[in-house]
Amino acid sequence: MPEEAPESLLALVDRVNDVSPLPGIVAQMMDVCNDPAAGAGNVAGVIGRDVALAARVVRTANSAYYAVGREITDIPGAVVRLGMSAIRNIVVGMNLAKLYRGPVDAETGFSRGELWKHSVAVSLLSDMIARRSKLPATRQLAGEAFLVGLLHDIGVVLEDEHARDIYAQTPWSVRAEDETLSKAERRLMGFDHQALGAAVLEKWQFPEVIRQAVGAHHRPASSAHNPLIQVVALAEILAADARLGYCDIPRAADAVLEGRLRSLNLSRYEAQKISQETCEKLPDALEIFAGSC
Repeated sequence: MPEEAPESLLALVDRVNDVSPLPGIVAQMMDVCNDPAAGAGNVAGVIGRDVALAARVVRTANSAYYAVGREITDIPGAVVRLGMSAIRNIVVGMNLAKLYRGPVDAETGFSRGELWKHSVAVSLLSDMIARRSKLPATRQLAGEAFLVGLLHDIGVVLEDEHARDIYAQTPWSVRAEDETLSKAERRLMGFDHQALGAAVLEKWQFPEVIRQAVGAHHRPASSAHNPLIQVVALAEILAADARLGYCDIPRAADAVLEGRLRSLNLSRYEAQKISQETCEKLPDALEIFAGSC
C-alpha cells in the first residue's frame, strides 16, 4: 500500500478486514500456490479439509467447462485435471461470489449479481487474451490473468458493502455525464475502487503482480511493466463492447482498442474470436461458482 494512502482508505481497508476477512480456506490455498516447493498433493490436502469444497471441485472437474476423458471421482484426480492455478482460481471465485449477492438498486441500477457476471466474463477474456498473446511473458501469466479478472472490481463491491451511502452517488446513472467512476470515487472518498481493491488484496497477502493489476486496470499506459494490466484493460473493453454484465465504463474508441491490441500483439479478428468464445463459455463458468451465491 502506498505510504501516502489517505486515512479514509486505510480506515476502510481495516473495516473490510474486520467485517469481511479472507476465508481461511482461501488463505491456505494462496499460501500453498505461492510456495514453489508445493505440489498437487499439498493442494489436495487443503481441499480435503472442506468436504463441501472437495465435492464441488470434483464436480467442477467433470463439468462441461473442464471435462475431457474419464470421469474424475477423487480430489487428486481433480487437481491433476484442473491444475494448481485453476484450483486456486476456483476456490477464490467460489468464496468471492458470496460478496456479490443482493438485489438491484432501484435508484441507481447497480446490481452486484450483474457485476459478478462482468467479473467472470473479464476473467475468461483475460485468460484467453493472455494465452493467445504472441508475447511469451504474457502467455506465462494466463492463470494469474484469470484471477485478476475475477478480482479487478472487488473494490466496487466492497465500497457498496462498507460505504454504501457514498458509493450510491457514483454509478453512471447518478453522476455527471463526463465523469468516470474512478473520478467520482476520488471526488467523494479520496480514492477509487482500484486503490481499495489493491489495498485489501495486500492485507489479504495476494501476490504483488495480482495487486498491481487490480490497482491499475484503468491506467494501463502508466504501468507497462506488468503485462496483466494490459490484459485486463483489454478484457474490460471487450466486456463493455459485448455488454457482459454490469459495466460502468463507456465503449472504447477504435484508437484505444487498437492500442490495447498492439500492446499484446493481437489482431482485431483474434479479439472478436475471443469475445465470441467468452459469450459461449460464460454460462458454464458462472455455473461453476453458482453454488456459492
